[in-house]
Amino acid sequence: MCLGFFRGAEEERYERLLETLSPVEQRWAQYQPWLERIGYRLRRRYRPGWKPSWNGSWRSIDTCEDAIPPHAHGLSVIDAVRLSDNKKVMLKLVPTSSNELPIWMHLNSVELRADSRNHCVPLFDIHPLPDTDEKVLAVMPLLVMVNQVPFETLGEILRALHSFAEGLAFLHEHLIAHLDIARVNCLMDPGDHLYPKGFHPIRPEQYQPAGTGSLKLKSPTPHRSRTIAPVQYFFIDFGESVRFMDRGLAPRIRGSVGHVQMPDFSNAEGYDPFFVDIRALGYMIEFSFVKVSRVSSVFLRFIDSYQSYRGLEFLLPLTTSMQNDTPSQRPNACDVLDTISGFLRRFSEAELRSFVPSTIIWLKTISTTDYKMHGRQARLLGRPPIYPEIPGFEIGETTKPLCPPGSIWERLVLWAYY
Repeated sequence: MCLGFFRGAEEERYERLLETLSPVEQRWAQYQPWLERIGYRLRRRYRPGWKPSWNGSWRSIDTCEDAIPPHAHGLSVIDAVRLSDNKKVMLKLVPTSSNELPIWMHLNSVELRADSRNHCVPLFDIHPLPDTDEKVLAVMPLLVMVNQVPFETLGEILRALHSFAEGLAFLHEHLIAHLDIARVNCLMDPGDHLYPKGFHPIRPEQYQPAGTGSLKLKSPTPHRSRTIAPVQYFFIDFGESVRFMDRGLAPRIRGSVGHVQMPDFSNAEGYDPFFVDIRALGYMIEFSFVKVSRVSSVFLRFIDSYQSYRGLEFLLPLTTSMQNDTPSQRPNACDVLDTISGFLRRFSEAELRSFVPSTIIWLKTISTTDYKMHGRQARLLGRPPIYPEIPGFEIGETTKPLCPPGSIWERLVLWAYY
């Protein structure tokens, strides 16, 4: 057994629980041979003949890759590797009777996908399931929570907010209301460079050393800054979304939707779903970046507080107006985008590059030393404070790549540090 001589009863019970697949996991394990045939491979835990790697060893179960169960939404999603290029992806079971698939496919049409304002998660492929026609298998990129890697600069935060505001304006322009905007549905694609040693798809704070074949996980996961390794931000989950076909009709729906309770839902005559999106995005911005989340539990308040950053109080007038109890008094998505674009123009290059510490510094933050080293790397690359740059948007005069003497010095400093 792997937890040492002095394991508690709860630890032993947890270990025994992970030694067998749950009913949800068993379904995915049954799909594994079929998934291999169509070009996807699940983790070792779900392959035929799997045996727990921690049995008969002193290895801690917390460092065993095959001890990690699927995502919290494992009933419908699971991580996998696409065999054609070894890309990590997420597989999702989507009901064929819902609006999710038609809306998602529309957003991934050639025309809409080519629009740089489209910040809806790409749909790589769709596969019919071998045992039912009630659902299909959708393939999308593997994403992580927006704050999985702490933001370092004001420019990085405003770049993320601009993406989400632009993405919402794009949705509304195409008469689509998302209706489930929340922190868990506003995610980040870290790309291939944010995590130089990779990351575990379920526990990004851990990684599996490449090329070793070992199931032992290491932590913490090394990461770069977003200015050095640019990321993308996406809306996911269109299960509650609604698409309207006529611009001339005032949109109205009824019933509660999403993660946040709103006064709009009590309107017996129905409500405008686009204003619901505005309030939900305002709530997400305020309680993911500016303030501690509104939760009743003191413990959860402590754990969740890392999501907010100091010095972002200038966002509060915007988020307050977005959450106005009177829907018609909220700004529309284009107004929100214009306001955030105004923030980008208002701050100087030095301000956009400035460090933004977490409100509680010992929770999921980055050291000032790492911030300075990442700043040196950004100067070597000549990166602007807003990166990737926004099409048609100019910040003004930005730092140029260093000349050879300065470049050599910076490289020596970085070599000594790393």
